[in-house]
Amino acid sequence: MTDEKCVINVLREGGTDGKISCRWKTVELQSNHSAAQAGIDFIPKEGVIEFVNEQAVAIIDIEICQHPEENLVGEVNKCFAVQLSKPSVKEVKIKTPLLVIELVKDQRSKKQADAV
Repeated sequence: MTDEKCVINVLREGGTDGKISCRWKTVELQSNHSAAQAGIDFIPKEGVIEFVNEQAVAIIDIEICQHPEENLVGEVNKCFAVQLSKPSVKEVKIKTPLLVIELVKDQRSKKQADAV
């Protein structure tokens, strides 16, 4: 079940002239003991971010799966990542190619994504 999402703003720095793009995808963090699982904790997704001329911000939406039946006591926060790659212009450098997302569960949050 999914009814929440994680919204990531991708910022274009160093000028906004011209059209550029890059690929992105969600990534499971295999070596992490608190790794979120694709299809269970989040919906895996990939795509292309496109910045048109004069555009400084692009948005990535990732659906977060809700588990209301889970007991939150002692629950470990889970993490996954969004990877940016292959800019359309070779002179463009991706400042943060891997962004780690932490799904926070706590007693104050009615829904998992409330605390994301």
